Amino acid sequence: MIATTYIQPEQLEIASQEALASPKEVGTIDMIVGRPAVDVRDVKQEAYFSPEGGLEGDRWDAGNDPDRLAQIAVINTRFLKQIALGNPERMALAGDNLVIDLNLTEDNLPTGTRLQLGEALFEVSPRPHLGCAKLAKRFGQDVLRFVNVKENRPLKFRGIYLRVIKAGTVRVGDQIVRL
Repeated sequence: MIATTYIQPEQLEIASQEALASPKEVGTIDMIVGRPAVDVRDVKQEAYFSPEGGLEGDRWDAGNDPDRLAQIAVINTRFLKQIALGNPERMALAGDNLVIDLNLTEDNLPTGTRLQLGEALFEVSPRPHLGCAKLAKRFGQDVLRFVNVKENRPLKFRGIYLRVIKAGTVRVGDQIVRL
């Protein structure tokens, strides 16, 4: 069930400062979420990622021609925790496969940056990860406006997309290393 209580607009600046304070070089994986069906979430302690299938058990590759540039959706833990009002079930609703504590800004992780997450290797995609009607429904119109406003887009509060370069297992608690 989607809650109707949302973060207050004046708290979004605090949420953004939290996200920007995330580590820039070495971060951690805080949540792995599979999406086996629309609006269904499978929170995992570990998962296998591959270039061919993305996150094993996720619906990303269910279509005829999955978009490799939007293979793995990622969001910053600190920002998500704020907009989800600290509720882990609401955090999983965001629809992101990986919830990580790492600075996701364009300056820190430009397109093409490689990241080692557990045993797998990923690359930052050029595809923008923007807020949509689902984000507004789950976290409020104020959050949607905040993440999509032009000056905030390079800060990547809505997150980024990764593509899998080398297959491997990723676990909650694993380090993320910017290469």
